[in-house]
Amino acid sequence: ASHALHMPSHIYFALGMWDEASAINERSMKAADAPISLMQTYAHWLPCGVSAASRENDLRQTAALHSAGLAVTTYFNPMICTSYQPTFDQAAAAGALGKNAAGGAYEYIYTTSRQFPVGQFDFSSAAGVDFFGKLLGEAYDAGHDGWMEDFGEYTPQEIKSADGTPGNVMHNRYPVLYHGAGYKFASSKPRPLARFNRSGWTGSAKYSQIVWGGDPTTDWGYDGLASAVRSGLTMGLSGGSLWGSDIGGYFSITSTPQTTPELLRRWIQFGAVSGVMRNEADGIQIATSGERAQPLDADVLPVWRRYAKLRTQLYPYLAATEAEYDRSGMPIMRHLALTNPSDPKATARDDQFGFGPDLLAAPVLRPGATSRSLYLPEGNWIDFWRSVAYNTADGSFSVKATKALAGGRQVTVPAPADELPLLARAGAVIPMLPADVETLSDYGSGMVHLADRLDQMHLVAFPSGSSSAALGAGSERVTSTEAKGKWTLKISGNRSREYTIDAGLGALKAPLKVCSVAVDGAKLPVTDWSFNSASKTLRATLKATKATIVASGC
Repeated sequence: ASHALHMPSHIYFALGMWDEASAINERSMKAADAPISLMQTYAHWLPCGVSAASRENDLRQTAALHSAGLAVTTYFNPMICTSYQPTFDQAAAAGALGKNAAGGAYEYIYTTSRQFPVGQFDFSSAAGVDFFGKLLGEAYDAGHDGWMEDFGEYTPQEIKSADGTPGNVMHNRYPVLYHGAGYKFASSKPRPLARFNRSGWTGSAKYSQIVWGGDPTTDWGYDGLASAVRSGLTMGLSGGSLWGSDIGGYFSITSTPQTTPELLRRWIQFGAVSGVMRNEADGIQIATSGERAQPLDADVLPVWRRYAKLRTQLYPYLAATEAEYDRSGMPIMRHLALTNPSDPKATARDDQFGFGPDLLAAPVLRPGATSRSLYLPEGNWIDFWRSVAYNTADGSFSVKATKALAGGRQVTVPAPADELPLLARAGAVIPMLPADVETLSDYGSGMVHLADRLDQMHLVAFPSGSSSAALGAGSERVTSTEAKGKWTLKISGNRSREYTIDAGLGALKAPLKVCSVAVDGAKLPVTDWSFNSASKTLRATLKATKATIVASGC
């Protein structure tokens, strides 16, 4: 599938409908130094349209959010209310809607928290695709950077489609045509657009830019956090890569409690290693009581900041992983059946996964847990949080003494309340952005954008043997090679960039006490590198497009 339209917006913070409280929340996140890149406003351009007064407010809020550095998405589905006049009648007259036996627009009741009589766009007809595109264009012209492309599974058995497909067959085919229409519109526009959907059938993946897993329950087990993990893995197996859940859940019904602070903290951690990190601030509550925990709560905000920081800094790694998906179909979230198909102990796991090529995530799925049992595939692995320090002052990450674990076995790792169990493959070189990036969008001023830091990169490395990694979505790469008495890092870039190399040498096959560092054969000044013999960590800075760095032992 071609995903050339992907926006560089892997951090999603959705606050529900825009209001003054939402503005305060957005400002509070910025004040807390928690990166945000996109907000979903949920103004429903379909099914029932946005009134003239609401459109004026929509223009103001979109401008305000853009000014704050955020991309803005809105909401569409493939139904159109009979009350949305004169648009409904115009769509029916144009032949854009599915028909009943008498040849008129087929109507049915669309049910969410309320009920509406609606018709449904017929995407088997050019008129349906074009009229839907016209309505998408209204939101596009209002400045929106994409939309939630919701529903698609309501097709009635009796509906008549322009191409003659029977209703029972169209029911499954419909999401493919529907998302294909959204893809066609987005492909025709110069501005990058983010579309995310949840309905699908065989063939939908090539049109499904971003997928979210519907409306999970605010609970730990079935239909809650554990099910969200399985949903993400099966989506990857089904051909989708940019997938995410509603962090914190959506439905609180009868005996299900509202989202607790502990559940939200653990779901945030899972969200950070999903294809999309997107919080859901609201939901539907039926016969339950209590307040829903929110990312801005004092006992949650430090966790949100930590993982929003990690997620943002991992952008080059994620961009490289998504580019691999575009080439090969290998998703960001990788069921171990994809990475270790011949290992039955690996393929049996549905509660842990590869996050890109060099990280392994095992979200905590039980309340009260302080440790996590997981299976390490073959090879050596680095316990990330025992090897990487998080600096709360600026949200940066730096290598400390490396803790390596042998694979091919079950292990138990610490999992305190603020830690996602995370492993890095021994030999990994993980490209990261500087910690001060505030938004991955290009909007706003007076803040640090992704575009402002394209000439800087932080390389977190755990050298062992020989390995290679991409430095983003393009052709740039880095190779790491261990040899007797030295470690070599070769950077093959296509632009001049300032690199910070942060390497833990504890996983090398032979111990190495670094006494000199050379770049392309010339010694690097001692002011530009340091080696801590106690922690076996090497830190160096240099500016280069292409370079070979050699750390030599005494």
